Amino acid sequence: MTLKLVLNAKNLIVKMIYYPETYYWYDEKFSTKKALLISLYVFMNWCDGYECYLLSSFKKDGKKNKDEKYKKGTLPRSLREKEKCIADLFSWATRHSLMPYYFRLYLYEDYNRKNQRILFNYIEGLSMWQLEIDEKQFKILQKELVKHKLPKDLFYPETEQVKVESKGLFSKTLKFFTDNGIYSHYSPREWQREKKAEKLKKGV
Repeated sequence: MTLKLVLNAKNLIVKMIYYPETYYWYDEKFSTKKALLISLYVFMNWCDGYECYLLSSFKKDGKKNKDEKYKKGTLPRSLREKEKCIADLFSWATRHSLMPYYFRLYLYEDYNRKNQRILFNYIEGLSMWQLEIDEKQFKILQKELVKHKLPKDLFYPETEQVKVESKGLFSKTLKFFTDNGIYSHYSPREWQREKKAEKLKKGV
């Protein structure tokens, strides 16, 4: 479990890592674009800077893009301007990415300070995504998700991730020599689906 203690002017705030519930990525009715945008709009209220990288991009004629692949800067203070900045950034990233949602996007707290922190960490596509917020912020995020007809459990605490070691020979050999095996990681809903499939296989 990853806990980070952040000292502010009044008290000590405990921040935790949250992951996306990847189970929803396979639902045809689920709007990935909406989930990303609403999450960004919530986080912009707690952040003051951004960075965005295109990992692979193309031009309108289909040729690989060798132009600008990186944007960074300070978010405006005005809420309306902030929202426009986020919308423009998201539009630029999705419009130029070679594969859907294949880019890196970070939103920072205290962007211009040495102790800057990435609160919104969209590392490399939908599965590689994590949030670093406190419990109060998480509840605000959940409220906004529900308000926009998105699943309340779209994100879950790192502590709820299920880690299962592979039973294969290679994993056992690797663990014998390095003390590190091969593991599969499941979100809460993915683990429920896995256990259900296992029961059906056994005829339970």
